[in-house]
Amino acid sequence: MNSNADNNYDRWSYSNFNNMEDFESHSNFELLPNNESKDALKATSNSIEINYITKNNLKFNTVACLSNMELKHYYDADWSNPNQWADDHDEESVPHYDFAQEETRERVDKSVELKLTKKIERHHLTLGAFTKSLEEKDNALGFVFWTNGGWVSSFNSKYAIDYQSFYYQHQYRLDDESFITLNIRNDIYDNIYENYLETSSSATFMVDGNNTDNLPSSESFLSTRLALKWKNIYTSLSTGHKPGGFNQNPYVDSDYREYKPEIASTFEAGYRSHNNNLSLDINYFYMNRENLQVNIADQADPGNPVTFYFYTANISKGYNTGIDLSINYKLNNKINLFLNCGLLQTDRDSFSYPSPVLSPNPTVEAREQSRAPRYTINTGIESQLTDKLFIYSEVISKDSYYYFSTTNQKSKPFTIVNLNTVYELKKNISLNFSIKNLTDERYAVHAYYFSVSGYEDRKFHESPANPRDYSFSILYSF
Repeated sequence: MNSNADNNYDRWSYSNFNNMEDFESHSNFELLPNNESKDALKATSNSIEINYITKNNLKFNTVACLSNMELKHYYDADWSNPNQWADDHDEESVPHYDFAQEETRERVDKSVELKLTKKIERHHLTLGAFTKSLEEKDNALGFVFWTNGGWVSSFNSKYAIDYQSFYYQHQYRLDDESFITLNIRNDIYDNIYENYLETSSSATFMVDGNNTDNLPSSESFLSTRLALKWKNIYTSLSTGHKPGGFNQNPYVDSDYREYKPEIASTFEAGYRSHNNNLSLDINYFYMNRENLQVNIADQADPGNPVTFYFYTANISKGYNTGIDLSINYKLNNKINLFLNCGLLQTDRDSFSYPSPVLSPNPTVEAREQSRAPRYTINTGIESQLTDKLFIYSEVISKDSYYYFSTTNQKSKPFTIVNLNTVYELKKNISLNFSIKNLTDERYAVHAYYFSVSGYEDRKFHESPANPRDYSFSILYSF
């Protein structure tokens, strides 16, 4: 598989903050190649799978994968150009910034999985091993990170992860529709993070220092799951994890450079039914989260707008609980109605974090988690109108949610409509026409909270989602 994506639309443009109508970009990229914004990706992925069954019905499966990715991101650090900046700033007291950042990233990902399965009367056994190595290199030039006396002007980093996993599954069949399943998995991570950086002085604009980091870590986790399916009812108890890692910004407080793994314990129960016309699946879940990982956004220098940064930290605990519902109803041989919806309730402990801007360090009260809407709905109709024409229409609705873990700004609820049609010209050639956001709903997908000029108070800024979008494609199968 080969991917080649190049997006020149500058979502970071200052003119696009809080602008849900014009979608103009006034950014100035004179310091960058071709004077353009860029968010480009080139990737190649290769995989091979081999399956073999012995005479005594022992199944052997192996999958090997190799992926290469190159990413380029040109970031306009001044947020705008002089003409646009002058529209709402006094150049004498609030001068225009004029510099940029270029970032290139390379990632090589290799993995191999070996799996053996065997059925013995009512027992179904699976034994497997998985290994993966990932190496990511990141090179950045420009205004990369802020320091007390200047900025990091050149930054090179390497992140290497060696991961091994061993797992076992034992399924005991009670009857044709019921069984008990036990899963055990051991995951082992060996990580090394390295970087080399050069700093430049705010007074002389010359390189005045350098620094290196070498941060190794090792983690090991044992995950388990016990599940029961009885006719149409299913339930399970499980423990899992999200591995820890490193924050690349070398000027994040030393206690926050490395973040801990998150441990989750989950209970699930549900009901699933299928017949000729109706399919129903309803699921309840409760997840207890320890060392909850959250993203923290801050501004290192209140007098400098490009010192806005993110990092990952841990909160003592939190929980997620909710209900998922999926319904498919077949009206006839040509029309199918579907409804997928989720109700979610979350909570997390209060916490404090070190801030270069706020004094004393802020304490954030306990509340719902960020990026966790209370409801999501996806409903629509799919129809095979003729032997050659297929139409799919859906309505997507999402509740408001907190943008950040550290402040209380929220998104607005939104509802959009998507339409997709496929027409089969021949057995192996089809035409596809789709419209995303049919009603041209204007809503935000990202948000930021910082001082744009460096001389103003920090303000809340929203970045818009794409407007109505049309696409046409031809699919050829062989």
